[in-house]
Amino acid sequence: MNIEIYTKTDARVKTIENVKGPIPRTGEILSLKQDPDLVEDVDEFIVKEVEYVLKNNELSPIIRCVPYFGRHSRAFVIEDFGWNGNP
Repeated sequence: MNIEIYTKTDARVKTIENVKGPIPRTGEILSLKQDPDLVEDVDEFIVKEVEYVLKNNELSPIIRCVPYFGRHSRAFVIEDFGWNGNP
């Protein structure tokens, strides 16, 4: 799988390729301490989107993340992503 890291303003800053392990779900928090200082001195990111791409007859996940600034920002993130259950 590939993990794409975005800023708060939705600019992609890095792609981490060929990551092994379980596929995170939307809303989960990833601690990316192996790549310090990716965005604004943050090493925790919230999964914004999971997309699967078919290439060479194999599904490969693309994980899109944005900075996570702690529990106090979770309500804002949920609303910003449209996960509040309202159409």
